Amino acid sequence: MIIGVVIGALLLVLASVLTESAAGAVVHWVLVVFGILIIACQIPGLLAGIAHINERSALADLGGALLGIMLGILLIFFQNAVLVAVVGVFLIVLPILRLIFLPDRKQRLIPELIRIVLGVLVLLFLPALTSAAFRVFRIVLSAAGWATIGLSVVLFIVALVKIALGREEVPAPKKGGNVYVDYTGDGRVDTIYMDTTGDGIPDTEYKVDHDKNNKK
Repeated sequence: MIIGVVIGALLLVLASVLTESAAGAVVHWVLVVFGILIIACQIPGLLAGIAHINERSALADLGGALLGIMLGILLIFFQNAVLVAVVGVFLIVLPILRLIFLPDRKQRLIPELIRIVLGVLVLLFLPALTSAAFRVFRIVLSAAGWATIGLSVVLFIVALVKIALGREEVPAPKKGGNVYVDYTGDGRVDTIYMDTTGDGIPDTEYKVDHDKNNKK
């Protein structure tokens, strides 16, 4: 609970002190990282296209890789809403077309899915380039902070209720018998209630010390 409350409080503080310039810098560097990842994802296609340049499928790989590298470079140095949209759509549409029309789709499945996921992530940052993005970002941070604090408190209350319910009433033993109870839920008996008088009512409680028994 304490960790969740601390994280929620930090998110609320961040939402209150974050400036528009700082938020813009975060978005800028995230898109720079995306641009680098886009370029890196095109390297296998570029090498395969060069190695098999006489084959038709290799030419498609080579052309797509060169276009992807160009868009990745543009995303690193020139960031605007139109370019981000073009890059995101390119990363989603081209892999889908490859999986549909090229014969070796099974071998391409994982790399193309990575490109599609990267395209979706790029498009998710498209709203961050609009004028209202900063206000929305602060609202999201505040909502996340309060949600984290609330969830931590709820989980703490649930834990307390489980502990309270776990302390169930000890069943009455039969005459001359003992009741073995596992309060901790670890599968080992930790408390024994004994009826030494034979009246059916526990009159003696014995706590089992497993650590001491293990040392023996």
